[in-house]
Amino acid sequence: MKKILLIFILGLVFMVAPPVLAADKPAQSKTIYLYSGNLTKWTPSGSLTYNVSSSTFNFTFTGKAPIGNDWYALVLGPHPYLHSENTVIIDYPRSNDAGDITVSKSIELNRNLKNMQVWLVWAHDIGTDGRYTTITEWTGWHPKYYLFGTCLVNYNDSDISI
Repeated sequence: MKKILLIFILGLVFMVAPPVLAADKPAQSKTIYLYSGNLTKWTPSGSLTYNVSSSTFNFTFTGKAPIGNDWYALVLGPHPYLHSENTVIIDYPRSNDAGDITVSKSIELNRNLKNMQVWLVWAHDIGTDGRYTTITEWTGWHPKYYLFGTCLVNYNDSDISI
């Protein structure tokens, strides 16, 4: 009886141990889901999958923009509206007629990202630096046309020294 109990307990330990051990290892990639800013329709509308450590920020974004056939900015920042000076535009896509956006890209950030929010912002609400990499000003605030990430982005740029 003691053998059976011991085998049962060891079986439970080995069933639980792999996820615990895996949690200690850094993830190779992470997916963050984005939700519509339309608070009456809080449903997942997009996802950003990225490598958490690499020499370039490699990502894929797929989503459904609230407005079809219009320009958007996919941005990362500590709080893109309040701290646009620390916000980076990682892509400036145009949605198709149905509102779909798909982007796969690799960009050189030359910096680590820690606790950054990801938003898909309606381009009519921002001014950019002309290269579409930095927000210079907010000209409007229409969150019902945005998608907001539910987790923070943390990325290690592996070819820079801290």
